[in-house]
Amino acid sequence: VDNFLTIRLLMQGKEVGSIIGKRGDNIKAIREEVNSLLK
Repeated sequence: VDNFLTIRLLMQGKEVGSIIGKRGDNIKAIREEVNSLLK
């Protein structure tokens, strides 16, 4: 059985870059670490 957790973050555009990281490095690392789908 697949378990899903949805987390929605609301933030200003200038803050989004720190979450994504340069070249998407932060998002890639999170995706690989938790084996997740990030949109």
